[in-house]
Amino acid sequence: MALTNGQLLTMRANSPNLAFDDQVFDIVNNGIGMSKIATHIKSIAGTIGSMETKIEGITKIESDKIKSGLRELAEAPEGYYKIT
Repeated sequence: MALTNGQLLTMRANSPNLAFDDQVFDIVNNGIGMSKIATHIKSIAGTIGSMETKIEGITKIESDKIKSGLRELAEAPEGYYKIT
C-alpha cells in the first residue's frame, strides 16, 4: 500500500525502527504536492491552442474539447475540485 508523505513522516516519528533513518527525508523531499501540480498545469494551460500540432489518433473535435477543458482549468479559481 502506498503512503502519503505525511503518513511516512508520522511512521518515522513514532516507530523506533525508523528513528534514525534519514533516507525517509530524501523520499519526502523528492515528492511534489497537488498545489505544485495545479500551479504547473495552470501556467501552461494558457498556451494550449497557440500552436497546432497533429497528433495521430486525435480528431479535430476531440482536440477542441481538450483545449476547451484546459482553458476552463486555467480560468478556474484556486483550489482542488472533485467532479462526480
